[in-house]
Amino acid sequence: MQQSIRQWLPAPSRGWQLSRCRFRATDWLMGWLALLLFLPIVTLAAPFAYITNHGASSVSVIDTATNTVITTIPVGLHPYGVAVNASGTQAYVTNEGGHSVTVINTATNTVTATVQVGITPEGVAVNPAGTRVYVANWNSDTVSVIDTATNTVIATVAVGRCPGGVAVNPAGTTVYVTNECVNYSPGSNGKVSVIDAATNTVTTSIQVGQGPEGVVVNPAGTMVYVVNGLYGSSNGNVSVIDAASNTVTSAIPVGVGAEGVAINATGTTLYVANRGPGVGSALGTVSVIDTASEAETTAIPVGLRPVGVAMNPAGTLVYVANEGNGNVMVIDTATSAVVGLPVTVGSGPRAYGRFIGPAGTTLDTSLDVDASFAPSKYDALTDGLIILRYLFSLTGPALTSNALGGTATRTDPAVIKTYLDGIRTSLDIDGNLTPDALTDGLLILRYMFGLRGPALIAGAFDPAGSRTSVTDIEAAILSLMPQ
Repeated sequence: MQQSIRQWLPAPSRGWQLSRCRFRATDWLMGWLALLLFLPIVTLAAPFAYITNHGASSVSVIDTATNTVITTIPVGLHPYGVAVNASGTQAYVTNEGGHSVTVINTATNTVTATVQVGITPEGVAVNPAGTRVYVANWNSDTVSVIDTATNTVIATVAVGRCPGGVAVNPAGTTVYVTNECVNYSPGSNGKVSVIDAATNTVTTSIQVGQGPEGVVVNPAGTMVYVVNGLYGSSNGNVSVIDAASNTVTSAIPVGVGAEGVAINATGTTLYVANRGPGVGSALGTVSVIDTASEAETTAIPVGLRPVGVAMNPAGTLVYVANEGNGNVMVIDTATSAVVGLPVTVGSGPRAYGRFIGPAGTTLDTSLDVDASFAPSKYDALTDGLIILRYLFSLTGPALTSNALGGTATRTDPAVIKTYLDGIRTSLDIDGNLTPDALTDGLLILRYMFGLRGPALIAGAFDPAGSRTSVTDIEAAILSLMPQ
């Protein structure tokens, strides 16, 4: 195996070999300097929640490790929807009043771009590869498609009336958009527009319930759940759509004014934010739905007019933005109860969408670099090779040439580099504070080729690192390969 990969590896110089055998005080210093250089990336280790404050034209950033607001970012007028990409490097915020999308660099929590879209943008979603952002423009009856490499609108798709919610399936091939008011009539059922992501055209329209708002696709891509908020004081429901046939198979009753929705990583539980009647001091609730039985198991009282709902990467906590209270409440998924004190944010928080990014740690970092999602998604000649090339500082086509799986959904070299930049610190397998091609990269590649025990680590780790045993190194790599 070592001979077979030599064609991809530059021959190590004698100077490199000597540096591996002799560690000086300067090596210790350089290790700490490397750690300091990585601090902007390490900030992703604690997943952040990005809460849009509709009345304050800002975004509150919550560190979910401590449930405290660490900064507030000015954005456009009346921010509504928000979506964090799969690598956790960018957050996209729709500004209803500004008819725009604000792009936030999550490493620095600064605005890097503002993209003009349609009139009154609400829902927003990013495809799994991080290459496209889909924005539902409520008053334009369109969806804007943004190329994330250039932050420009590359297509505008005509959909039904009052598009609000948007979701992309795990393969990145299909986009679902809820159309709230088909005839601008409270008695009319809404529809879901189904968009082919390859052609940016609507392929079909599915009739659902009244006032459809939030939409989410299960992790398997087989079912789509649409929250129908209805109007007035009537209870809402969730339309269950079979993605294969694009037909509604059932409707699950929930609370009044249902709007936001989130699903756990296994697809077994839905969380739906019910705004309530929106008058007086009537509290909203979060419906907990068992997707197997398609029934609400409990309704958790939260604050006034909850809108956005999202889950942390570990699946242990659900965060709910209460527009009427100006705060965010946290629900323990094990007990289905609110825990801790509400987190105070800005005026009128909505956080409509996937507002919590990935942890950037071994908890949710994946070595499935090309996002193939196949049973053999961790592949030496695709993912392993790309990682090795990345650690050798290759970029552009040289990074991915002849190294993408047949079912890859993350294929753009720039997007793959951005993803790897986001998980770079996790690639430090031997724990010496510096991800290195000829140690960490080689260890990952050998592991993907099936090597274990002494053959895995021989000559491929830094003796000064924090992981030097076979057991520790194998565990570190395995933790980056969630099933």
